[in-house]
Amino acid sequence: NKVTDEDSSKMYFDMAVEAYKNAIELQPDSGETYRNLAFVHLTTGKTEESIEPLTKLVEIEQAEEGYQYLGEVYYTLGVNLMNDFKFGKNPQDSVKAMDYYNKSIVTLEEGLKKYPENSEMQVARTSAYIGAGRIAEAIAASKILVDNEPNNKIYRYNYGVLLLNSEKYAEAETQLLEALKIDPEYENAIYNLGVTYVKWGTAMNKEAEQQGTISEDYKKKYEAALPYLEKVVEKDPTNVAIWELLGKVYSVLGMTEDANNAFKKADELR
Repeated sequence: NKVTDEDSSKMYFDMAVEAYKNAIELQPDSGETYRNLAFVHLTTGKTEESIEPLTKLVEIEQAEEGYQYLGEVYYTLGVNLMNDFKFGKNPQDSVKAMDYYNKSIVTLEEGLKKYPENSEMQVARTSAYIGAGRIAEAIAASKILVDNEPNNKIYRYNYGVLLLNSEKYAEAETQLLEALKIDPEYENAIYNLGVTYVKWGTAMNKEAEQQGTISEDYKKKYEAALPYLEKVVEKDPTNVAIWELLGKVYSVLGMTEDANNAFKKADELR
């Protein structure tokens, strides 16, 4: 039978794993051997198998890459299990996912005490906070990233979305506008800034109704949303959800013809 490149690669990696395991038996305190073994497992997609050598690398050397990769591995396993939970609805998957997220946070926080400038660990920790539902800590961690790299549009955007989801609309607006100053064509920021204004206006209107007052101020937020939502459909004219949202915004603003056209467009695409 013909040996494929895939078979050859697997054979090579299996041999490498065996060699490093033998080396560990001879030199159990060699951090370099654990480092190499972990990277072989990561290269071959054996994520769980990388935990043990990465843990030993941290124990022996307190190595920067040990903390970083171990934290990222725990986070990845958490994401995978949470995806399994969403499809299979097995509560044990959710429990295990949360355990992995928390292990990721503990590992990355320990690593950042020693290597506070490591932005990869900072990003991974923020993601793990979000996975674990620790949103206040995720917001605080995102702020640190923005403070450290104010010209990073992705950090600005992620921070803005967290603020948006926490209903901190004014702060979200600031971050998303800053992201667009860096990259005026940043589509995700354009979309979420439009959504920020819509949700902000809706919240203002709801608050006025609860207080028994009449105010048209909320419409100013809907007006602010329009150019961003219109730019989204300009870039992606097949986006049904945005056409529907535009239709609702046009309706609130009394732009009947535009609203009808938007709803019609959504119906055609649907």
